[in-house]
Formats: sequence, C-alpha cells, structure tokens
Amino acid sequence: MRVAFSMSDRDQNQLVYEDDEKFLATLPPELARRTRQRLDSRPITLEECLSSTAELHAHRSGQRTNIFVSPHNVHWCSDEMLTAMSDLARRLSTGLHIHLQETIYQRMYGSRHWNRTPLAHLAELGVLGPEVSCAHGVWLSESDLGILAETGTAICTNPSSNLRLKSGVAPVNRLLEHGVNVALGIDEAGLNDDNDILQEMRVAQKIHREPGITSPHPTSHDIFRLATTNAAKVTFFDDVGTIEPGKRADLVLIDMERIEEPYLHPDTDIIDALIYRGKGLDVDTVIVDGEVLLHDKKFLKMDKADITARLKESLARELTEREINAARLSQDILPYINRWFSESKLESGESHYSYNLL
Repeated sequence: MRVAFSMSDRDQNQLVYEDDEKFLATLPPELARRTRQRLDSRPITLEECLSSTAELHAHRSGQRTNIFVSPHNVHWCSDEMLTAMSDLARRLSTGLHIHLQETIYQRMYGSRHWNRTPLAHLAELGVLGPEVSCAHGVWLSESDLGILAETGTAICTNPSSNLRLKSGVAPVNRLLEHGVNVALGIDEAGLNDDNDILQEMRVAQKIHREPGITSPHPTSHDIFRLATTNAAKVTFFDDVGTIEPGKRADLVLIDMERIEEPYLHPDTDIIDALIYRGKGLDVDTVIVDGEVLLHDKKFLKMDKADITARLKESLARELTEREINAARLSQDILPYINRWFSESKLESGESHYSYNLL
C-alpha cells in the first residue's frame, strides 16, 4: 500500500478549547489533582516532537511512504509549535497536515483569542501553502475560501465522520467553485466503521446536493476526482492517481457483477454506477506499483485470519492499572467537560449550509 503518515503533536489545551489551568480551576480539588497528575505524566518538549518527526522522515520516507509533519489543530498548538513545524515541513520538503475548523467551537476559539478564524491565524503566521492539507474545514468563512485558494492550501473532507460527531457539513461546493484542491477521506476507521471509501464517495456525492433543480452539486466524476487525483496531490504522490504512461501501476479492479444486477443500461455512466452502487466488497484486485496485493478478493501478501486473531488476543488482554485509572478519570471528568460545552454560547456566524445552523 501507499501511505502518507504523520505523528500528531500538540502542546496546549489538552482538555477543552481553553487553557488547561482555567478548566482545572472549575473542577473539585481532588479531581483537579488527578487530572493534573495525568497531564504531567508524559511531558514532551517541542524539540522532541520535531526531532522525532525528522528522524521518522529520515528512516521511513520512501517510494510508498511519505512522512508528513502534523501539528494536531490550531487551538491545540502554540504559535511557536505551529511555526516550528511549518519550518520543519519546508526544510524536509514534505507535507504538513493539520485539523482545521471541524466544529463551531474551534471557529469560536479563533474569534475569542485572535478576533479572526483559525485559518486566518495560520495565514498570519505564514503556515499555509501548497504543501499544507487541512482536515475537515467544516466551519469556513467566505474569506477563508479566498485564503485557501490564494495560498494553494488543500482541504481533506470527511463527511461520515462529520455527521457522526455532529460537526456539520463542509462547504465542498463552494470550495470547488474557488478552485481549492479538495480530497476525500474517512477520517479514520473508527469514524467510518465500514472502512469503505466507495461508501464515503456515495455519502459525499449525496450530502452536497443542495435543494433546487439548478442548485450546485458535485457530479460523480467530481467525487471520483476527490478520491483519486486530488488525493494523490494531497499525499504528495504525484505519480499515481490516473492510468497513463509514466505513472506508477497502482490499480484497483472492481467486480461489476453485483453492481450491474439486476440490470444496468449500457448507456449508464460507469462512474455513476460505481458511486451509486459500489461497495468495498466489490473490490476484486489491488495492484500497487505493479505488485498484486489482493486478487479474487483474497490477500496475497498477508494472512488476514492470523493477523485478526493476534489483534483480538492483544486487545482482549487485561488492562493495566494505569489504563484502568485513565478510564476512570475519563468517566469522572466527562460531566464537567459537558458542562463547559453547555455553557459555551454558540456563535451565530455565517455558514454555507443551513444544516449547520439547525
């Protein structure tokens, strides 16, 4: 397989969208002590974050693997961390991936702390550029769209995750109108339990069909590009994503039998059929760089049953005392986190979808 991999780093606001000490002051003393002890138990310096990423890049970047730099999110990283990690990405000539304005709370953080959106803050710091991809971008302002287009910064949209976590709907139609490179992802397997990119393509195609006969909407071909050529740009694999001379032989063969049942008219656009009916279970063969990894829906380079069994055994082990204490702390602190969010007055700012304002 090919992968653009990064270790996500953060150095502030570990608990809510606010300074940790301010939030700890709202907790009962004993709970605050336990929480502070947990926060202080695994300190890591900015220098360690940078050196770990640089070392990983030096030893693991290759033909099938790109190592990115990844400050987790604007509100979770100090300005010092954001600029240092941006400098590192440019020095290594690699990508920088960051979460951005996934929720209304994240956009509100920007209003409170900088009187501008988090994206505008990144622009002010000089962090944005063609090497940067931002996950989500649900709560973008109109001016944010212009900043993305002007700087060449990409957006990775994750519709299933955004729906599951009640984040909202990203303005994909407006992003495409502005010429922003938009790629499609699933966020991670835990937020799309089927781990099915064809399903995600179908969700993306349907959720952005705004009401009205002539309203803007992405075609199946638009969505297909989000998952292929656009995604190749975001992951820094410029020699994949299309089938043409000079590109690497990364191919996925689809078994169309189920898709064509009970009938598919010969004039039906093949991409339409794939987006509307395709599922991961229809993938028959996967070829990466000319090497067949999956054929007849069976893995050729690994024993799936053995790997699954070993994963089950590992995850079924008894929890350590540290893990048990961490789980208890999470349960004990959750009501106070919920209270903090319930007391946060939501902004009534602009949104590109009425769904986000419900």
